[in-house]
Amino acid sequence: MFGRGRLFNGIILELARPYRFDSSNKELLAAFRTSISALLEEANAFAPAHSRIYEEMILVANSTKTFDYTLKGTPRRHSILAAHQAEIDTAYVEFESASAYTIAGPSEWDLGSVVNWTQDLLQCVLRCPVPCDTDVFWLGCDSLKALRIRSILASVLQNVHSTDHVVQLPQDFVYRHPTAQAMANVLVSRTTDYPSVSLSIKTAEMTDLVRQMTEGQGAGVPFKLPARSSEVVLLTGTTGSLGSHILYYLHQCKDVRRIYALNRGDPDDLDSLRCRQENALKIRGITPEILRDGKVVLIPSDLASDNFGLEPSLFQELQNSVDLIIHTAWPVNFNYTLASYVRSLEGLQNMVNFARYTTSEWSPRFIFTSSVSVLKNWSGGSPVPEIALPNPEVAVGLGYAESKWTAEQILAEAADQGLSVSIFRIGQLSGSPNGYWNRNEWFPSIVQAANVLGCLPGIDAPLFHWLPVDSTAAVIVEMRSNLHRYVHLANPRPVPSNLVLQEVAALLQIPIVDLEDWFSRLNTVLKDTPTDARGRLDRVSSLLNGIMEDIAGRPIEMDLKNGLQCSETLRDSPQISRQDVSWWLRSWGAYRG
Repeated sequence: MFGRGRLFNGIILELARPYRFDSSNKELLAAFRTSISALLEEANAFAPAHSRIYEEMILVANSTKTFDYTLKGTPRRHSILAAHQAEIDTAYVEFESASAYTIAGPSEWDLGSVVNWTQDLLQCVLRCPVPCDTDVFWLGCDSLKALRIRSILASVLQNVHSTDHVVQLPQDFVYRHPTAQAMANVLVSRTTDYPSVSLSIKTAEMTDLVRQMTEGQGAGVPFKLPARSSEVVLLTGTTGSLGSHILYYLHQCKDVRRIYALNRGDPDDLDSLRCRQENALKIRGITPEILRDGKVVLIPSDLASDNFGLEPSLFQELQNSVDLIIHTAWPVNFNYTLASYVRSLEGLQNMVNFARYTTSEWSPRFIFTSSVSVLKNWSGGSPVPEIALPNPEVAVGLGYAESKWTAEQILAEAADQGLSVSIFRIGQLSGSPNGYWNRNEWFPSIVQAANVLGCLPGIDAPLFHWLPVDSTAAVIVEMRSNLHRYVHLANPRPVPSNLVLQEVAALLQIPIVDLEDWFSRLNTVLKDTPTDARGRLDRVSSLLNGIMEDIAGRPIEMDLKNGLQCSETLRDSPQISRQDVSWWLRSWGAYRG
């Protein structure tokens, strides 16, 4: 495999002698790639998004450059890649430029023709049917595919303009316009001007979405009295960090006899979900043995579909028995606009309906994990009280925050109708006890970029109220019977941010520089680096540009009264330590001391 420092990876294969061919023959190479496409799809299904391989990035070793092997029979990676460097460089150049020469634009530029053409393009990239109003990120689009779609669209637009008119589409074009219809609208207008959406338009969009989700739902069908126990739990998002730890702590509870763990997946492919779940537990230091005793039931599902996409008998089993819902599943992508969260909100409304139409004696209680980001524009004084936030302006400016605010309003309306709801607004979470912390989150991304730039940015926030993810999970499980509608979760013993940054800098042996200077260095490196070689730095820049204003801006101090009152775990939470920092850095491969 090759691709270090690039935006995406590739592989080079040495074929057995009977199957070798002249790899410079484009037709033979294309036929070979097609012949192994099923294997490639199977491998990509298990690979992280950033490690997936495009067909065009499968190379076949030149017959004059055979692989070099060690005495043990393993390939010598460095010598092989060095021998094929020219072919690798060519593959990246051809991949980047292919769209400009091999993909023709629409035959006609009326809206209907462009919508059809855009659907065909998306189906080619995503390899599945693409309805014109369906969000591509719910069809398997990831950051690399979004990059490719944007590149193709920019090339097609460039071809219809004169050569002296440079067409530019923003890096987050697909995130801003995540459906074929939305993309086509922009293509037809041929605009390169993307004015910001006014505050009034955005708040109207958010409140309209709440109305659309709740209007007419359960008319005349009241919720039953809330369940008194939590013997049977429906838990979503158990392959994520918080969900994995909640699953572990629920499994430890003697009064919990069954946990239905619902995650996105094909109902006919339980083995794939089981493999994902085991891996999610292992990398966080949690034993997968908790899946062996029958207490945990893994269920591939689609929350936004009727009956969660389940067989009627299984759905009925859930409705007959579940007395607590803990909903943690939510896409965390700061490039998404609110439009890309509509399906998540539909899934939430389906879960509210599930609780309303339960066939058991009681309605299940409902716990939802919201986010501190819904307070991003809070102006009512500090600390922020644990109260409802009816004004959408408080969350405007980040699609993720807007979606969480919208979810809170949907649940608040259900609570007013009798559903027992607890909304946990969770602050920044740090890593698992073994140090695992998703390296794609903002702080791990900064540290990894700092390792490349040779300096770490200073962050103005005076305190880090970070709470370890396992402690957060323990608090939620401990408070699963609480009656508070709103609970804020953050570390009651914050640590000065400069102490954390100084420890990181000391371990990496790099200086701390002004934040503005650090961004200037990052942008300089990006400007001086070829597009195909920017690698993680490009993704880091895209992530941080969207949220850095909030991170480095006025800190949000939350009132923690309800959590401290009910949770011994929260009351006893320790400060982030030097040992924690070193474990994180080891997890990211940034420090080996």
